[in-house]
Amino acid sequence: MMQQWDRVPEGAAPEEIDLTHITTRDIAGITKRDIFGFLDYVRSVQNGPKSRARKLSALRSSFVYGHAGQQIVPKPTEDISLGTPKPALPKYLTREESLSLLKNIQSDFYERDFCIITLFLNCGMRLSELVGIDLSDFRDDTIRILGKGGKERLVYLNDACKQALGHYCKARASLPL
Repeated sequence: MMQQWDRVPEGAAPEEIDLTHITTRDIAGITKRDIFGFLDYVRSVQNGPKSRARKLSALRSSFVYGHAGQQIVPKPTEDISLGTPKPALPKYLTREESLSLLKNIQSDFYERDFCIITLFLNCGMRLSELVGIDLSDFRDDTIRILGKGGKERLVYLNDACKQALGHYCKARASLPL
């Protein structure tokens, strides 16, 4: 159980705690045991490994800043490691979910939106990459995608993408200027 200061009522909601009277002496009194107690509390309220790592990182940065600025604040987070959290697997739609999405498009410009969703589902691109596409990025059976960090890559288009793109270009050409 995490030790609480005398001035914080047990069970108080975080937004109800007044932090204006905390002194440097209070902060200097925080120990590794307190940090471990906090991390144990964080785990008990259903925070995942990434969330716990972010909270520890925030604490570590605060103590490093306080130590550098005041030279009196200890660094109780030193040598505490939670390990590297497992990377999250990408989330994706099943084939049935993808087909259902394509069948249920409701839009004022159906061909454009159908093309956008078809490209998104088939080309493995990020949303930011999809938004950055211009018609000049299409050449023959490929699309030039500008990714993170300005990295450029070519992706081959399958028949579904080529058909959707063809329908979109035809519909776009028939729009009044």
